[in-house]
Amino acid sequence: MTVIYESEDREGTKTREYYVVDAIPKKPRKLPREAYHDSFRELTGQMRLSLQAITPLYVGSGGYEFDSEGIYLPFARRSSELIIPGSSLKGVIRSYAEALSPSCFGGECQGETFCPCCAIFGAKDYSGRVSCLDAEPSDEYSTKTVEIKVRWGKKNRDRRGRRLYYHGDIWEAEKDTGERVEVVPAGTQFHFDLLFKNLAEWELGLLILAMGLSPQHRFELKMGGGKNRGLGSIRFELSEIQARQSKNSFSSFHIQTESLQVDKLVKIYFKKFPRYEEDIKQLIRDFHSRTKPEEDGLQ
Repeated sequence: MTVIYESEDREGTKTREYYVVDAIPKKPRKLPREAYHDSFRELTGQMRLSLQAITPLYVGSGGYEFDSEGIYLPFARRSSELIIPGSSLKGVIRSYAEALSPSCFGGECQGETFCPCCAIFGAKDYSGRVSCLDAEPSDEYSTKTVEIKVRWGKKNRDRRGRRLYYHGDIWEAEKDTGERVEVVPAGTQFHFDLLFKNLAEWELGLLILAMGLSPQHRFELKMGGGKNRGLGSIRFELSEIQARQSKNSFSSFHIQTESLQVDKLVKIYFKKFPRYEEDIKQLIRDFHSRTKPEEDGLQ
């Protein structure tokens, strides 16, 4: 079931802001032995990845800046250089992994049982087995400020589900009526590494699926600020996976990134949770079908 939420602009015009889909029922389990940090029984290594902005992208620094036109929200930086923090990358990957698995909402698991994503990404008193390094621009880049419409809708907390955002054009505001943010333009590319420790093949398959990297299940994700105003559509690309499988093995091997090998890991994931395979595939199809609010009958 899908529920569509709307807000209003300053003139009272209603706009569809996001949609919520039913969550796959959580399936907690006792943490397997290989998931403990003193175990080296499964796959440990890294993915080399790139990220391309499909629409202008804003990842905030948490502060404010001023220019000749006034106040604006700047893009994140480290020592004056543009970055996407690893924590932001991990967060967006986790949110999609949660939606595509029988997992909880953002680390709710406690005690001795964990859903798939809490076991992979971490929960209270458990640090998880995946981390992302900060993403840096791959080439020369530019930024600009855009003024986006301000939300005026009521907060909707009466429905529990996965909140998803439309892909489409920026909902720009007239001058001095919206919120100014610093963005990188569409086409800007970043590169980063994702590090993983003691992941089973099905867990690696879930990561690949959640980043839209499976050739059979490609999709674009949303990240950063202004997702409900047309910002933040991105696409991940996988360059390489390096992994080793035991503590005493000094040799490493490469998992081929061709369609057959990557999809093999995704198939292993689906075999882990066959009951939810069709629900997951339908959700991915839903990602594709909701590219613009007008497709839900909006004006």
